[in-house]
Amino acid sequence: MSKERLIIIGMSSTAEHLFSFVEAHGLFEVVGFAVNRDYRDKDRFLGLPMYDLEGLKTLEGEIFDRVFVAVFWNALNSDRRKI
Repeated sequence: MSKERLIIIGMSSTAEHLFSFVEAHGLFEVVGFAVNRDYRDKDRFLGLPMYDLEGLKTLEGEIFDRVFVAVFWNALNSDRRKI
């Protein structure tokens, strides 16, 4: 059975740690990262594609099954709701 495909929202150290954890435990197949278009300054992060957050809805089901919002804990739930 194939693993669900995951997009991680963010490209901070939190996203990097999450990526390492998911990979180490084989939880999902991480297929890329996404951030707001205004903050995306590269095409790849940790060797995987970077996507514009604004365009993810059109890619859902095609390239990913789940997303994880990797934001720092200081305004955790408030920031996640906004994203």
